[in-house]
Amino acid sequence: MKKSLCLFVAAFVILCCTGMAIAKDVIINKDIKSITFKKDKNGAEYARVFISDTKVINGVSYKKDVAVMAFGEQAAKLKSLRKGQKLNVVASEGEYKGNTSYTVIDVVK
Repeated sequence: MKKSLCLFVAAFVILCCTGMAIAKDVIINKDIKSITFKKDKNGAEYARVFISDTKVINGVSYKKDVAVMAFGEQAAKLKSLRKGQKLNVVASEGEYKGNTSYTVIDVVK
């Protein structure tokens, strides 16, 4: 009994850890609603870009503003962009406080 319980717990832990580690990479090509550049507490610059994304729940479609974050070199590449221009990046999709958010991996020309 103890052996099967240990195997079950070990399998559960492995499956949970690998399930959380999987992040989906996406290409974002959307209009910028707002873009801001700030410095963190260590003085490193980052960019926060908001885009409008379409979500669907139970067949109901709606628009929602979504944050796209860029750090370091990727933030510097976004310096030339302004509100209303197209954001064209490869980003990692994640979740922050229950909302979808993206982190820029690379800026596409």
